[in-house]
Amino acid sequence: MMLLKFCPKCGKKTAELYDGLCLDCFLEKMKVDWLPASIVVDKCKHCNYFYVGKKRYRNLTTLLHKKFKNLLKKKNAQLLEIYVKENTVKISFTLSKSGVEKRVTKSLPLKFHYITCPYCTMMRSGYHNAVLQVQLPPSIKDDVIKLIQQKVGEFNRRDPMAFIAEIKD
Repeated sequence: MMLLKFCPKCGKKTAELYDGLCLDCFLEKMKVDWLPASIVVDKCKHCNYFYVGKKRYRNLTTLLHKKFKNLLKKKNAQLLEIYVKENTVKISFTLSKSGVEKRVTKSLPLKFHYITCPYCTMMRSGYHNAVLQVQLPPSIKDDVIKLIQQKVGEFNRRDPMAFIAEIKD
């Protein structure tokens, strides 16, 4: 014969208690009131990159994944999925406590705070660290300028601080 225990919160008889409560009361106790009411993301209005502090992201989902992964790690939760549709972020994760897992899905409003990022500010203001002076015969001048722009474009993919602010004749 199996001894049944009772839940002190609801009075339900159960075979197993979790932190002194039945499974239903225990799952109810696992609240998710620590999630933000809305998600605010900085977005450059010129280059369309997304920012969290000084970190720059091309992809919004990647930014949200990193942001929530760190937050959920602190709460002993495992991120399952993030889905962005229009101005809403749908996040699914599992909470684990005392050997019990609870799947949670929340929809949070997404708001953009439009900024001009440091890179676009420098580019638009004509900021430069170097001056490259090239004197060439007119017959190859355009080809060399295109080559320089191509190489700087390649550098810019790795380092957004590599750009051509101005070309003068």
